[in-house]
Amino acid sequence: MAKVYPVIMSGGIGSRLWPLSRRARPKQFAPLFDGQSLFQATVERVRTIQGFEDLIIVTGRDHARFVAQQLDALKVNAQIVLEPAGRESAPAIAAAAALIAQKDQNAVAVVVASDHLIPDHDHFRRDCNRAVEIAETDRIVTLGIKPSHPSDAYGYIQPQQPDKPVSPVAKFVEKPNEVTAQTYLEQGFLWNSGNFIAKASTLVTAFAQLAPDVLGPVEAAVQAARITADGMLLGDAFVDAQKISMDYAIMEKTDQASVLRSTFEWSDLGAWDSLYAAADKDSQDNAFTGDVLAFDSERCAVRSKDGTLTVLLGVADINVVVDEDVVLVSAHSAAQRTKDVVAALQRDGRPEIEGASTDSALEELSGWFQTWLATAALPLWATAGFDYDLGIWRENLDQTGRPTNAPVRARVQGRQNTVFAIAGRQGWPGPWPGPWQDLLSRARLGAEQHFNLATGDHTGLMRGEIFADGQPSDAPPTLYDHTFQLLAEVHGAPTGCETRPCCQRENGDTVAAAFSGRLGGLIAKHCVEDGFGTDGLLCEVSAPKRLANPTMHALEVLLARLDQGGPAGTVSAARDTAVIIADFALTRFVCPEDGWLFEVFDDRWNPIKEGNGARLEPGHHFEWSWLLAGLYLHTRDHRYLTAARRLYDRGLFGLCPQTGAAVQFMDTNGKRLIQTARLWSQAEWLKAALRLAELSDDTQDHETFLEQATRAANILKSYLETPVQGLWFDKLSPEGGFIDEPAPASSLYHLQSAIRCLQHHVSGKNKAENRFV
Repeated sequence: MAKVYPVIMSGGIGSRLWPLSRRARPKQFAPLFDGQSLFQATVERVRTIQGFEDLIIVTGRDHARFVAQQLDALKVNAQIVLEPAGRESAPAIAAAAALIAQKDQNAVAVVVASDHLIPDHDHFRRDCNRAVEIAETDRIVTLGIKPSHPSDAYGYIQPQQPDKPVSPVAKFVEKPNEVTAQTYLEQGFLWNSGNFIAKASTLVTAFAQLAPDVLGPVEAAVQAARITADGMLLGDAFVDAQKISMDYAIMEKTDQASVLRSTFEWSDLGAWDSLYAAADKDSQDNAFTGDVLAFDSERCAVRSKDGTLTVLLGVADINVVVDEDVVLVSAHSAAQRTKDVVAALQRDGRPEIEGASTDSALEELSGWFQTWLATAALPLWATAGFDYDLGIWRENLDQTGRPTNAPVRARVQGRQNTVFAIAGRQGWPGPWPGPWQDLLSRARLGAEQHFNLATGDHTGLMRGEIFADGQPSDAPPTLYDHTFQLLAEVHGAPTGCETRPCCQRENGDTVAAAFSGRLGGLIAKHCVEDGFGTDGLLCEVSAPKRLANPTMHALEVLLARLDQGGPAGTVSAARDTAVIIADFALTRFVCPEDGWLFEVFDDRWNPIKEGNGARLEPGHHFEWSWLLAGLYLHTRDHRYLTAARRLYDRGLFGLCPQTGAAVQFMDTNGKRLIQTARLWSQAEWLKAALRLAELSDDTQDHETFLEQATRAANILKSYLETPVQGLWFDKLSPEGGFIDEPAPASSLYHLQSAIRCLQHHVSGKNKAENRFV
C-alpha cells in the first residue's frame, strides 16, 4: 500500500466572501460552522485517508500563524511549507510534490483545498482511498462532483466515459453561464472540485514535461529552503516560478488525467449565496449569526459583529455583513460580484481590502499603553513603589498596590531611575510631593546610604541587595546590577558617583572610555582588571560559571549612549566597544550552526549544555535581536542585521501554542521546557519585531514583522489589565490564566522600553510627539 501525504493548500483570501474573508483573516480560518473552521475540518478529514503518513500544509507567511494556532488546537502535527510569495496553485503543488518525492518517490499526494465544505467525511475518505489506488497506476486523479443544480460559480469536467465511476478526462471547461451549465448537466459533466491525487514522481515528471517554468524555480526554492519557527520557508527562487493554476499548467495538457465521480455534498463556499445555502435556517429561511432582530423578513443571511445589533425590516433575499469597518448589503443574486468590489477597493488603495491594518492596530495599542503609563503606572510606582523614608525603590507591589517586605535588589534602583529619568525629561511632571528631579535625588541619596560599599575589595560599588527595612545583606556587587546604574546615568539620572574619591581614578581601558561618567571606569577597573572579564570584555562570574546577561546589558548601555550622539571621540569609542562586545557575543554566545543563544558558560567561555545551562530563553533571543539590529543602525554592518533576524527566528520557537506568548525556557530543539510566560519576554518580542520591521526592505517581511508585533502588543496588554491600574501580572500559565503574585518593579523598565519602541513606530507614521516615554 502506498504511503499517503495529504497536502492542504491554504493560500488566498477568498475575495468573494469579503469582508468576512480578508488578508487579515482568510475565510478558511474563520469558525463558520459549529465553532470549527474549514481548515480544521479539512485537517480532520484528510487524516482518515488509508495509508496516511504525514500532513503537509502549503501556505503563505501571512497565514502561518493561523495554521499553527489551529493545528495546535487540534493537537495535530504537520509540515508547514511557506511560500515567499503567492504564485497560484501549480508552483505550490510542485513544491509539495518535490518534497514528498525526496522522502518516497512512490508516495501519493492527496492535494485538497483548505476552504471547502464537505460534511460527509466518510464518503470523502472512501473516494480518496479509491483515487489513491488509481493514482498508483501513474494517473493524476481529480474528484469530479456530481452537480446538484446548474451552477455558474464552478468550473466543469467532461469525462470521456460519463457512465462510468472512473474515466479519463475529455476536457476541462471554465465557469459557464446558467443556460450552458444546464446543458453540461444533461451531458454528464461534473463540477471541478480542485482536488488532485497522484504519485509524487508522477507529478514531478508531469511538471518537468509540461511546465518546466514552474518546476525549475520550485526545485531551486526547495533546495534553498530554511527552517524557521513558522515552518519551512521556500527559497527566493520560488517567486520566479510561472504564476499559473494546476488546471492550466498540467491538467488541461496531460493525457494522464482521470476523474472519479463523487456524490458527497460539496461546496467551495466561494460566495455569500453558497454560504447561505449551507447554513442552518429558521422558519422564515433566514440564516443569522450574531445579534439580529428580523421583522417581516425572509430568505436573508446576516452576520453581525459581536456587540452590534442588526435589525431587518420588511426585506428578502439579501446578505448583510456587519464588520468592524465595513457594512455589506447585497442581493443573493449579486453574490458573485463581490469580487468586483474587492477589485475596486484594491484599485483605489482602500485599506478595507486588507481588514484591520497592522498600523492602525498598533496606533491604537500605542495610545492605550501611553495612557496607561502616564496616568496609572508612573504615578503608582512613584508613590507606593518608592520608600520616601529610606530613599529606595521597592522590589514589588502586591495586586492591591501595597509594597511587600521582599528584599530589594540594586538592579531595581538603576532600572527605576532609568524609567523616571526618561519620563521626566520627556514631560512627565513627577509625583506628589514634588517634581521628578526631587524623586531621583532622593533615590540617589538612598542608594548612597544603603547600597554603597564603603570599604573592602569592592569599595565604591553597590551591594547586590538589601533588606526591605534598609539593612544590608551579604549579596555581593555584580556587573549586571551596575550596568543599570550606567543606563540610568546615560539617560540623565544623577548617580552622585562623581563625588566619590574612588571614582577619580583615571582608566584608559576601551570599555571605560565608552561609558559616560566615572562609574564606567570604576566598573572596568573592578570587573576587567580584577579578573571578572576576559580579553577586555564585560562578563560576570557565578563560580564556576560565566553568564551572558551582563554583557548584553553593557551593550544596551553603549547603544543608549550612541543613540544620544555627542562628541565624535566619545561616540567613536562607544561604537568601537559595542562592536567588540557584539562580535564576542556572536562567536561565544550564539551557536554558529543553528543560531541558538546560550546563557551559561564555563570559565573559558564554553557553553554549558547540561542542567540549567541547557535551558534557553526566548526572551533573550528577542532582546539580543533588538540590540544587534540597533547596532546595525550605527554601523551598517549587515552581519548584525543577519544575526538579529536569525535570533528572532529562534525566539519564535518559544511561543506557547495555547496562549501565543513567549515562554520562559526552551531547548535547542525548540521544545518548550517551561511554558509559563513572563511579561518581560513579551516586551522584548514586541521591541525586536518593531525594529526588524523598520529595517526590512521587503514588503512581505515588513508586514509579517508588524503583524507579529501586533500579536506581541496585544498579549503584553493583557498582562496589564489588573484590578488596580498601573500594576501587571508577571506570569501567564500555559492554560491561559495569570498567576496572582506581586508585580515586580523590574518589569517597568521592560514595559517603558517597549512602549517607546511602539511610539517610535507610530510617530514615524504620523509624526506624533512622544509623551512621557
